[in-house]
Amino acid sequence: MQKIAEVTEPYQATRFNFFGNQKAYQGSVSHRSFNFIRILGYRNSFAPLITGTLIEPDGDAKTKLIITMRLRHLVFVFSCLWFSGVFLFLGIAVIQIANEPLAIITKDSLSFAIPLGMLLFGYATVILSFNFESSKSRRFITELLQAKDTSF
Repeated sequence: MQKIAEVTEPYQATRFNFFGNQKAYQGSVSHRSFNFIRILGYRNSFAPLITGTLIEPDGDAKTKLIITMRLRHLVFVFSCLWFSGVFLFLGIAVIQIANEPLAIITKDSLSFAIPLGMLLFGYATVILSFNFESSKSRRFITELLQAKDTSF
Protein backbone atom coordinates (compact mmCIF):
# COMPACT_ATOMS: atom_id res chain seq x y z
CA MET A 1 0.00 0.00 0.00
CA GLN A 2 2.98 2.29 0.44
CA LYS A 3 3.57 2.53 -3.32
CA ILE A 4 -0.09 3.36 -3.91
CA ALA A 5 -0.06 6.00 -1.16
CA GLU A 6 2.97 7.64 -2.81
CA VAL A 7 1.02 8.31 -6.02
CA THR A 8 -2.25 9.33 -4.32
CA GLU A 9 -3.17 12.70 -2.89
CA PRO A 10 -6.30 13.64 -0.93
CA TYR A 11 -9.45 14.38 -2.90
CA GLN A 12 -9.92 18.01 -3.96
CA ALA A 13 -13.17 19.33 -5.44
CA THR A 14 -11.33 21.92 -7.54
CA ARG A 15 -7.86 21.45 -8.88
CA PHE A 16 -5.40 23.97 -10.26
CA ASN A 17 -2.19 22.61 -11.71
CA PHE A 18 0.03 25.63 -12.25
CA PHE A 19 3.32 23.93 -11.41
CA GLY A 20 2.71 20.36 -12.60
CA ASN A 21 3.63 18.74 -9.30
CA GLN A 22 0.48 16.74 -8.75
CA LYS A 23 0.30 13.02 -8.17
CA ALA A 24 -1.36 10.50 -10.48
CA TYR A 25 -4.48 9.78 -8.37
CA GLN A 26 -6.69 11.49 -5.84
CA GLY A 27 -8.59 9.73 -3.09
CA SER A 28 -7.88 7.85 0.10
CA VAL A 29 -5.51 5.04 1.01
CA SER A 30 -5.66 3.10 4.28
CA HIS A 31 -3.70 0.15 5.61
CA ARG A 32 -5.67 -2.52 3.71
CA SER A 33 -7.73 -0.65 1.13
CA PHE A 34 -7.88 2.34 -1.18
CA ASN A 35 -10.45 4.32 -3.10
CA PHE A 36 -9.29 6.77 -5.75
CA ILE A 37 -9.75 8.23 -9.21
CA ARG A 38 -7.11 9.21 -11.74
CA ILE A 39 -6.24 12.91 -11.95
CA LEU A 40 -6.86 13.98 -15.52
CA GLY A 41 -5.73 17.08 -17.37
CA TYR A 42 -9.07 16.98 -19.18
CA ARG A 43 -12.69 16.18 -18.34
CA ASN A 44 -13.96 12.62 -18.60
CA SER A 45 -17.03 11.92 -16.49
CA PHE A 46 -16.75 8.22 -17.32
CA ALA A 47 -13.33 7.81 -15.68
CA PRO A 48 -13.52 4.82 -13.32
CA LEU A 49 -13.61 5.00 -9.56
CA ILE A 50 -11.00 2.47 -8.48
CA THR A 51 -11.42 0.52 -5.25
CA GLY A 52 -8.89 -1.96 -3.93
CA THR A 53 -8.67 -4.31 -0.97
CA LEU A 54 -5.53 -6.08 0.21
CA ILE A 55 -5.97 -9.70 1.26
CA GLU A 56 -3.10 -11.35 3.09
CA PRO A 57 -3.55 -15.13 3.01
CA ASP A 58 -2.36 -17.60 5.61
CA GLY A 59 0.78 -19.59 4.98
CA ASP A 60 3.03 -19.23 1.95
CA ALA A 61 0.37 -18.03 -0.48
CA LYS A 62 0.86 -14.73 -2.26
CA THR A 63 -0.75 -11.52 -1.11
CA LYS A 64 -3.73 -10.56 -3.26
CA LEU A 65 -4.97 -7.12 -4.16
CA ILE A 66 -8.55 -7.15 -5.38
CA ILE A 67 -9.31 -4.13 -7.55
CA THR A 68 -12.68 -3.08 -8.93
CA MET A 69 -13.35 -0.27 -11.35
CA ARG A 70 -16.81 1.21 -11.76
CA LEU A 71 -18.59 4.38 -12.80
CA ARG A 72 -19.17 7.03 -10.17
CA HIS A 73 -22.69 6.89 -8.71
CA LEU A 74 -23.91 10.19 -10.19
CA VAL A 75 -22.64 9.29 -13.66
CA PHE A 76 -24.27 5.85 -13.39
CA VAL A 77 -27.63 7.34 -12.35
CA PHE A 78 -27.49 9.94 -15.14
CA SER A 79 -26.63 7.25 -17.71
CA CYS A 80 -29.52 5.08 -16.53
CA LEU A 81 -31.96 7.99 -16.82
CA TRP A 82 -30.65 8.92 -20.25
CA PHE A 83 -30.84 5.34 -21.54
CA SER A 84 -34.33 4.85 -20.11
CA GLY A 85 -35.51 7.90 -22.07
CA VAL A 86 -33.91 6.58 -25.23
CA PHE A 87 -35.50 3.14 -24.69
CA LEU A 88 -38.87 4.80 -24.15
CA PHE A 89 -38.69 6.61 -27.49
CA LEU A 90 -37.35 3.50 -29.20
CA GLY A 91 -40.27 1.48 -27.80
CA ILE A 92 -42.76 4.07 -29.07
CA ALA A 93 -41.16 3.89 -32.51
CA VAL A 94 -41.32 0.08 -32.54
CA ILE A 95 -45.01 0.19 -31.59
CA GLN A 96 -45.69 2.70 -34.37
CA ILE A 97 -43.94 0.50 -36.90
CA ALA A 98 -45.73 -2.62 -35.65
CA ASN A 99 -49.10 -0.89 -36.08
CA GLU A 100 -48.24 0.41 -39.53
CA PRO A 101 -45.54 -1.78 -41.17
CA LEU A 102 -45.11 0.52 -44.18
CA ALA A 103 -44.17 3.41 -41.88
CA ILE A 104 -40.55 2.21 -41.86
CA ILE A 105 -40.27 3.25 -45.51
CA THR A 106 -41.84 6.69 -45.09
CA LYS A 107 -40.86 9.76 -43.11
CA ASP A 108 -41.80 7.95 -39.89
CA SER A 109 -38.65 5.87 -40.24
CA LEU A 110 -36.78 8.69 -38.52
CA SER A 111 -38.81 8.00 -35.39
CA PHE A 112 -36.99 4.66 -35.26
CA ALA A 113 -33.58 5.72 -36.59
CA ILE A 114 -33.02 8.66 -34.23
CA PRO A 115 -33.52 6.76 -30.93
CA LEU A 116 -31.53 3.83 -32.32
CA GLY A 117 -28.68 6.19 -33.21
CA MET A 118 -28.88 7.80 -29.77
CA LEU A 119 -28.75 4.36 -28.15
CA LEU A 120 -25.66 3.34 -30.12
CA PHE A 121 -23.99 6.71 -29.51
CA GLY A 122 -24.67 6.59 -25.76
CA TYR A 123 -23.45 3.02 -25.43
CA ALA A 124 -20.28 3.74 -27.41
CA THR A 125 -19.59 6.89 -25.38
CA VAL A 126 -19.88 5.13 -22.02
CA ILE A 127 -17.99 1.98 -22.99
CA LEU A 128 -15.17 3.61 -24.95
CA SER A 129 -14.60 6.42 -22.45
CA PHE A 130 -14.63 4.07 -19.45
CA ASN A 131 -12.38 1.48 -21.12
CA PHE A 132 -9.94 4.16 -22.30
CA GLU A 133 -9.38 5.38 -18.75
CA SER A 134 -9.53 1.97 -17.06
CA SER A 135 -6.87 0.54 -19.38
CA LYS A 136 -4.54 3.43 -18.51
CA SER A 137 -5.10 2.85 -14.79
CA ARG A 138 -4.68 -0.91 -15.16
CA ARG A 139 -1.30 -0.44 -16.87
CA PHE A 140 -0.18 2.15 -14.32
CA ILE A 141 -1.14 0.05 -11.28
CA THR A 142 0.38 -3.10 -12.78
CA GLU A 143 3.69 -1.34 -13.42
CA LEU A 144 3.64 0.42 -10.06
CA LEU A 145 3.14 -2.80 -8.09
CA GLN A 146 5.14 -4.94 -10.52
CA ALA A 147 2.23 -7.37 -10.49
CA LYS A 148 2.56 -10.81 -12.03
CA ASP A 149 -1.13 -11.72 -12.35
CA THR A 150 -3.32 -8.90 -13.62
CA SER A 151 -6.76 -10.40 -13.67
CA PHE A 152 -8.56 -7.34 -12.36
